[in-house]
Amino acid sequence: AVFNKQAKIDVARFDDVLGVFTPQIGLHINSYNPLDEPEDEETLWYAEEDSYIDMPASWGGRMELQDIEAIDISTPFSRTLHYYVNKIETSEVDAWVRPDVGFAQVERDVTRTNFNRTKSQPFIYFAMRIDIRGREDNAHIKGRCTSCPSSDKGAPDIHIQPRTAPVPTIWVGLPLEVRDGRITYGDIRTFMDAHIQAGGICDGILDGNCNDLSNYRGIIQEEIRKGIEDALGNARIKRNIENSLNEGLSDFGNILFSEPINTRELLGNIKEIYITNGELVVEY
Repeated sequence: AVFNKQAKIDVARFDDVLGVFTPQIGLHINSYNPLDEPEDEETLWYAEEDSYIDMPASWGGRMELQDIEAIDISTPFSRTLHYYVNKIETSEVDAWVRPDVGFAQVERDVTRTNFNRTKSQPFIYFAMRIDIRGREDNAHIKGRCTSCPSSDKGAPDIHIQPRTAPVPTIWVGLPLEVRDGRITYGDIRTFMDAHIQAGGICDGILDGNCNDLSNYRGIIQEEIRKGIEDALGNARIKRNIENSLNEGLSDFGNILFSEPINTRELLGNIKEIYITNGELVVEY
């Protein structure tokens, strides 16, 4: 029988490498143009082409996100409320490589004491912390109403608040796998760990009624999730991230691997990648 060769990296060392890239990663989502009054019924307060995700230059740099359309919510009073994302930005980004433990468990598992000794698919998890500094009176989701006496006060603004983490966090998971001898990633997972809360009469006894009538929480989370997944699933961005992973292991692997190997043998010859017992294992 022919056995594959193995190259092993301690998970903590791989985390350190990811930490080199994370300061270059950032998210900016905006669809709000703060006009006093809209120029016409079509433009309203909508800002086009003002959302993007910043990534390291080797990953492709800045990637424009698909515009998040105005979220229109009908009310029982024959009024339509228009909602716009008002500069959701990240304050910092953390990253780890972990087994498929789920977003809620990643940060609790930093000691790696609970790593399964069996083979597990590795995920690169990104925690994108939403900047909420100075936002008490400046909502992340701005509401406007064209048929109300006051276009601003007629639609309660929506705030993004912490839920289980100290700050609202957008989680992104890239499941690592092997295709054609190279490391790539499969379908992207995202999760928004945040409490989305409308103000005004919806912040109180009518909270449940407001969400039941409009599903505003689900709509906003879905729009943000889709924008991020579309960006990271873009063919150019995905190719650049794949090249960074594969060429990085070939060029700098012996700084990371627990034992020296001929790293040039890795290029195009990888058979399997997995995590076991706190180590990232590459078979080739």
